[in-house]
Amino acid sequence: MNETGQKSNKKAQLPVLIACMAAVMYFISDPTLEWAYPMYANYRIQTMVWLSRRAVLILVYFAFAGYCFHLRKKQMKINFGILPFYLLLYGGYLLASILNSGTEQFVHWLDVVLMSSVPLLLFCLMLSSEESARQFVRVLSVCYLVLLVLNILFYYFPQLYLGEAKDWREDFFLGSKNRAGWPVMMGLFFGALDYRLGNSKWELGIFLLFSVVNVFLIHSAMTLIGAFVFLLFTLFPLFRKIPEKTDLALIVVLILLLFCMLMWFQQPVTTSKPVAALLEMMGKDPGLSERDVLWGTAREIIAEKPFFGYGLQESSAFIPHTNPYGTTYHHGHNEMVQTLYEGGVLTLGLAVLMLFYTAAKIRRSENKTVAAVCKTGLFSFLVMLQSDFIPYFSWYMVAFLANCAILLAEDSGGSSFPGLLADRFREREFKTER
Repeated sequence: MNETGQKSNKKAQLPVLIACMAAVMYFISDPTLEWAYPMYANYRIQTMVWLSRRAVLILVYFAFAGYCFHLRKKQMKINFGILPFYLLLYGGYLLASILNSGTEQFVHWLDVVLMSSVPLLLFCLMLSSEESARQFVRVLSVCYLVLLVLNILFYYFPQLYLGEAKDWREDFFLGSKNRAGWPVMMGLFFGALDYRLGNSKWELGIFLLFSVVNVFLIHSAMTLIGAFVFLLFTLFPLFRKIPEKTDLALIVVLILLLFCMLMWFQQPVTTSKPVAALLEMMGKDPGLSERDVLWGTAREIIAEKPFFGYGLQESSAFIPHTNPYGTTYHHGHNEMVQTLYEGGVLTLGLAVLMLFYTAAKIRRSENKTVAAVCKTGLFSFLVMLQSDFIPYFSWYMVAFLANCAILLAEDSGGSSFPGLLADRFREREFKTER
């Protein structure tokens, strides 16, 4: 091979290498990942994880600062995605914390904001052009596929991972029972997104196979519902067009109505025959594993401080006293309940505003297929968050998907990125119709 060919080959490999490096930083910095869960009891591993995340934080912030300086120098627009509204949302938590405990919780608040912002900034960098976006999404989908395969392998052969036989029960390689569902859903999201960016159907089929196996293996009702919603509106032709034609603002309104129904009308709905039968199939009782008692108690506590809440909680105690069953709850088992408890109506309003901002950004997008995947992902995640909560990182998963939606589907993003993708998708849809 001549010198020119070698140079062009190295140049072609560079985006893949950058995407791989960015993927490593993403998996280190993602605050929701608990894979290698049983080994977190090891102090050395905890220390390594803590140091690695702070190192990635410094690298990403410096890289993003350099990227902004480069764009400013060329007088080009900087696309911050959802980050300004995400910071505004956590401004609500900061105000609630200061009103409750002064500056005592400031260090915890700052650590949460800085760490959860790293993946958002990383995606602003990697989704700034068509080539880097395509390579990055592809690498992430492959990484998630590997994690899904490992989760199955280590479940049936735990000695390969732990060095000894172990009954996993409710612990998995990807995390505890309820936590393991999040990386599975993220894998589904990136697998579908990779397909929409040009991947083949048979590769999507392999991804779906391992995803579905993991969903049934984890057997969490929350994950089952989330996966069902996502697959229903992503795979089946009868429902696939619905997200493309449905405004994200309408989806947000539906989620708010669902939240109100669960909080104030949960018992008559879950005790009705059709819903009770469905819950029984998923191994749930009409009280949703004592959530009816939890939310009832939460309503009383939230009513005492409705506007600003109790501040961002550093401890894991959600309700400071036990319920009639003698159970102390660690969190509200509902993202919106937790938000009202920690930040009050103000912070919940800022979260809703963030979603309406996302809806406004992607409403006029020509990238309908990508926007549809992002909206479906947001809808399924918001449904899942009606029965669960990710401790210390409120709204991170929602902000992450909203960020992807804005950066990938917005028409006013980076230089040649949106137009090229729009043409690509229009051509693909034309071929499909023919």
